[in-house]
Amino acid sequence: MHKTRMIPLALSAGSGTGALSQRLLRHARSPLSLPALAWKNIKYEFDSRRPGYWNELGRRLAARGRYEAVKRQLAQQHPHDRRSYTLAKSTVIRELLDAAEPAPGAQTG
Repeated sequence: MHKTRMIPLALSAGSGTGALSQRLLRHARSPLSLPALAWKNIKYEFDSRRPGYWNELGRRLAARGRYEAVKRQLAQQHPHDRRSYTLAKSTVIRELLDAAEPAPGAQTG
């Protein structure tokens, strides 16, 4: 039998605290992780309703996929030349960061 820290019963999911609290308690690894987990869930609830949130998420996922693909390709092209690999990768990173910056005068949030 393993020893874990138990969450007090007053905070249990059945106490009528709502879906957010139930989700927090279900995913908390320990009571110490509750504040960070609560903030993450609250932030998501507001951010996901913001106009453009899902478009931004899609752009981030596409950028991540491109970055991963380029890293794999460069690792094959420069298996023993770390400097060339890093220089080639920094060009792609710069392009991705430039694309992620909002245009001057564009409204954010």
